[in-house]
Amino acid sequence: MSIPFVGVTFLNHSCISISSETTEILCDPWFEGSAFGNGWRLLCEESHRLDKLNFDYLWISHEHPDHFSIPTLRHLPDGSQVIYQKTQDQKVKRYLESRHSVIELADLERRRFRDIEVQLFRCDGYDSAMSFRLPTGQAIVNVNDCRVELGDLTRKIRDETGGIDLLAMQFSYANWAGNRGDNEIPRLQHQQVISRIRETCTALKPNFLLLFASYVYFSHEENFYWNEHSWLREAYNELKNDVSIIIPTPGYKFDIRDVEKEQLTYTTESAINFWENIHNTRTPIDKMTAAKSKDDLVDQFGKFFKNHWASNDLELAKLTLAPDLDIHIHISDLNFVMYFNLMTGESRVVEDHVYDISVSSEMLSILFTSSFGRGTATISGRIQFNYPTAFKFFTFFFIFYANNNGRYFKNGGIAPSEFGSIAHTAVLANIFRVSPEGRQNYEEFAKSWNIL
Repeated sequence: MSIPFVGVTFLNHSCISISSETTEILCDPWFEGSAFGNGWRLLCEESHRLDKLNFDYLWISHEHPDHFSIPTLRHLPDGSQVIYQKTQDQKVKRYLESRHSVIELADLERRRFRDIEVQLFRCDGYDSAMSFRLPTGQAIVNVNDCRVELGDLTRKIRDETGGIDLLAMQFSYANWAGNRGDNEIPRLQHQQVISRIRETCTALKPNFLLLFASYVYFSHEENFYWNEHSWLREAYNELKNDVSIIIPTPGYKFDIRDVEKEQLTYTTESAINFWENIHNTRTPIDKMTAAKSKDDLVDQFGKFFKNHWASNDLELAKLTLAPDLDIHIHISDLNFVMYFNLMTGESRVVEDHVYDISVSSEMLSILFTSSFGRGTATISGRIQFNYPTAFKFFTFFFIFYANNNGRYFKNGGIAPSEFGSIAHTAVLANIFRVSPEGRQNYEEFAKSWNIL
């Protein structure tokens, strides 16, 4: 009779499993398909299939497609037990419960799944982290993509969990980080991630740090140039003196009671080489679809305008925000600029106008048809910004993006002051660092909307 494995197994990207002698909880599986508008693919594709794995529970941290992967979840056996955070919109729950049993956890709620105790921590309105307490006493905290510096999350985890044996964190910024040719913002973004990890480790004092949730590459012909930055080795070198680091490869198993710190240097170097060798051989797989015409885009914006205000209060927006909220968008594959007004529904091609953003007609179609399009464009990096007016993109799509989380602009819903949160997005925060004009323009806008 084989002895059950107790510990952690890394499968791919953000997917690890936590195992006791009687229970296995799988986290965030993504094994196939692209993510974020065909912008990301796994460095190591199809490493596993859900219907070939043995586990008792599946925890999904949030709805981003590299954690909530529809192509991967299609192989989830019927009747599986899925753990998910309690949300206002419940769309993930509704999707899953047609075939599976969904167990909702509220913020800070503890629950015992057989002999593993878990606790959920909500983050940034849609993300979540999880602590796992094994019957042998070890504590594992998986913060995946959570911006732990927001909402006092680090303190909550420390106070609720106590001593932590293993902390699992994303090691790359996984977001837009400067226009093509901009080398300053990628470096800023990377240093912010390193600072976040270092500060989190200082506060939580884990025995080991697992670097994960970043084993992807930019796979689209529009964003493939992003792959010139590969931060794994640099992240390791910058952090190795602060904490004992584990860098895994698919299938790597370890019992955190038995990991020898002295052996990590050798295994880590081997793992870094593994990922770098794959990264250096990747080529763009995803291509742009056929270009939309001007008439297609006018039609799509018309439908977007109608659907947008069917769920939100247009007259209240005109009264409390502004009578006009517009944006100029350069359509990169058609090479012209279009004007769109969110308050009037007007759209037209304009001549020789400075634009606020540049996207392909394919990505603009995603922005108009998917409420999560704002996140898709920035996370995939398939967007270029005019730094002085970049804030207009986040303002224009703010309400639609909030609708994605079940929040609407009407009485008792989104407050005008909440538009000020755009300044804290990773994209705008870094644009403001390199563009004083962009910050000044935003501050003037914020004063006019009384949101500073």
